[in-house]
Amino acid sequence: MAQLTTIIGLLLTILGVGGYVVSGMASATALIPAAIGLLFLLAGLMARNDNRRKLAMHLAAFLALVSIIATARGFLGMLQLIGGAALERPMANVSMGITFVLCLLFMIAAIRSFVQARRQRAE
Repeated sequence: MAQLTTIIGLLLTILGVGGYVVSGMASATALIPAAIGLLFLLAGLMARNDNRRKLAMHLAAFLALVSIIATARGFLGMLQLIGGAALERPMANVSMGITFVLCLLFMIAAIRSFVQARRQRAE
């Protein structure tokens, strides 16, 4: 999971910086995915220490949950864009939609990992 956390962090950082550059550096809010990505990167690095792994993965899962909630409307906007709708801020909706999907995939993997770890401890 530490490696997945790091990969998600890198992808979100690239998304944020890329979105900022593509938008003409007009709005600092385009960097929000990069900030989330940096937090994932920190959690991934922290998880490499066996004594801190559990805490780091739970923090990363919490970050993913908060990010899913915060970007859900952007995901819906991205779906509208795919359907052909014209939205006021298409780049923002795409960025939030991708952030939503990445964090949702991470959350699914984290839950599976937590369940597997609990089953292994029970055995």
